Amino acid sequence: MECICMLQGLSKLVVFTGSQLPLAHQRSDAVQNVLTALILVATSGITEVGLFFDHQLLRGNRSVKIDSRSFNAFASPNYPVLGHAGTEIVLSHSRFLDVPLNESSLDCPENRAVRQQELSQLCKAIPEYCVIVMTLFPGIPAGMVDALLALSPRLKGIVLKSFGSGNAPVSNGLIESLAKAREQGVVIVDATQVLSGRVQMQNYESGNRLQHRAHAVCGHDLTAEAALA
Repeated sequence: MECICMLQGLSKLVVFTGSQLPLAHQRSDAVQNVLTALILVATSGITEVGLFFDHQLLRGNRSVKIDSRSFNAFASPNYPVLGHAGTEIVLSHSRFLDVPLNESSLDCPENRAVRQQELSQLCKAIPEYCVIVMTLFPGIPAGMVDALLALSPRLKGIVLKSFGSGNAPVSNGLIESLAKAREQGVVIVDATQVLSGRVQMQNYESGNRLQHRAHAVCGHDLTAEAALA
């Protein structure tokens, strides 16, 4: 997901793919996935990052793995599928990102040079950038947050996999511990652990307290993977 987020200003399609069974397996899905991905890259004219798996083209940063046994292994729970590949490849062009303008396109050598410099800086910074995902559960102790604040390198971000539309336990002092973390500069993102739907922090008191006491950022309809990246 980090790679997907780094690829901005694309003037061509980048496709991630793979298989549920190894290439040498007699029932492998690898050949069909790779061949169709190559056709899409060569002919579609799309200018973003996609994921192709089991006849479906999905937006990369909207994708999540949902099954380790089925060939239909990935889904895009909060954004429509970009295309289907049956006997014909059918693309939904209205759902694609716009072609980047000249001032941001990586077709421009100056833009590529700037982006390369940014990527080099990111490569140096990432090892020291401590961000974690915390899955909430009933009775979670506030001390878990306190322990995280003692990490080295210093914790800089927490992605909360909260309940439902963005709620957290209000007992045990959890929200107060999160507020203390925020006061120490830790960015907190409220991202639901539910696969489909969105965070709406105003719906319930605990979501409101996360927003106004702990100053958590609303994750809206991001997957937890995208929020972490």
